[in-house]
Amino acid sequence: MLKAGLQYAKCIAGGLAKREAAQKMTLALTGRETTFAEYQDQNPGAKWEDYQQFVRDSAIDPKTQPRLLEETKSWMKEMLRNDEQADRILGTIKGLAVLKFLGFRVSSAAVNMTNMVQAVPATIAAQTGTSISRALGQVGSSARAYKQYRTGKAEQADKEIFTEISERGWDNPQFNHEAAAVLRSKAGNWFAKFTDAAMWMFGQAEKVNRAVTIHAAYMQAKRMSPDLGHVGWMNKAKQVSDDAHGVYGKETAPAWTRGAYNPLKLAYTFQRFMHNYFLNMGQMWERGKYKELTWMLISPALIAGPGATLLTPIAASMLGALGIGGDDPEEEFYTWAEQTFGEGSTGARVARHGFSGALGVNLKGSLEMGFAMPT
Repeated sequence: MLKAGLQYAKCIAGGLAKREAAQKMTLALTGRETTFAEYQDQNPGAKWEDYQQFVRDSAIDPKTQPRLLEETKSWMKEMLRNDEQADRILGTIKGLAVLKFLGFRVSSAAVNMTNMVQAVPATIAAQTGTSISRALGQVGSSARAYKQYRTGKAEQADKEIFTEISERGWDNPQFNHEAAAVLRSKAGNWFAKFTDAAMWMFGQAEKVNRAVTIHAAYMQAKRMSPDLGHVGWMNKAKQVSDDAHGVYGKETAPAWTRGAYNPLKLAYTFQRFMHNYFLNMGQMWERGKYKELTWMLISPALIAGPGATLLTPIAASMLGALGIGGDDPEEEFYTWAEQTFGEGSTGARVARHGFSGALGVNLKGSLEMGFAMPT
């Protein structure tokens, strides 16, 4: 009886929350998210005609922005619909796939942390105005500060920043929550505990990534934009973290994954990070941040070898079109490295697998810029 009552209360609360969300979405869509009274407070002396013009400017115009209107309505429909049986089935399959490829794997957590020298320094530099080299140095300093924070030895200023990050939930492992949500909610308690244990290492890596990124971005924003103040520095740092690591949930899923009976949701399970990586590079291109964009392109090659970056197949295609390099220029480069440095030598391994090759580790399959299953 108590369980049924709790379930009923949960349903009522969910319905009320969705109703409120629908109202806010509709107001935003029609440009009336700000009321006339609020507009007058923000613009003393404003008249009703001024407010009407403000509404027209804020709303999506169906004549000039038909595609944006349709996309917005489709997104609203997806956000407001209740999960169906098909969603739960697809969610279970998705969760089991995540457990298979990422659960109980130290390598998955380690690969997750390589983003701290790929997208993170480039995004910090692009959004704060600092250099990539200084951003890289700050990431290292922030990582040390986070270690001190976790061991209770942090300086007061760092402690306050990391505490605020944690209290606001900004360092929560989003991939874990989103990918295995159905397994936790629908399976028994023992399986929920098993899922949490299996994904603990990956989740801790993501937690560290987000906390260190926000701290590093905060410090550089504070240095480059001293007039923003604490709130401005924190908001900018959170945006850097979201852009560098991604925001997980159906609210950020692409349009082609929407709908209850859509198996493409499964295909997108392991593609969100790379999708976000490409979107981040696209934003840098639009803002003219070409140095940062270049770093995001070449950094995977530095870690995992030439085969991990998009530049290699592009260069190989161009050389092939010019009749240079034979049928497989990339493989011929590796052959040359083995002949020059010696087969199995450190130099040959670095040439093929980047700096990780010096340690005898091959991360190419995990870091290459494409849309494949994790390895």
